[in-house]
Amino acid sequence: MKLTQVFSVEELSHILFPVEGVVDCYIIKNEAGKVTDLCSMYHLPSTIMKHPKYNKLYVTYSYYNVATSVSLTDLIRDLLIIARNKGILFIYHNSHI
Repeated sequence: MKLTQVFSVEELSHILFPVEGVVDCYIIKNEAGKVTDLCSMYHLPSTIMKHPKYNKLYVTYSYYNVATSVSLTDLIRDLLIIARNKGILFIYHNSHI
């Protein structure tokens, strides 16, 4: 069976609006200005205990992704590039999403 989640405007705003260090969201618009694709990620820093050099691990999770004008592979590749440019060392993507 297929399931579809329906969000209110408030829920969608809470989930996708960028918050520094918490959520990043990027969109692709077509020539008419209509949003065609979306990729987002949320950040979950963790504390590393008893390591002589590192005390934080910054992991980013691929969140909501919608690819209509580009392939999902290209969209995730772009998200990985964005994450790398932000200094993120690891991004987790659940490939069946």
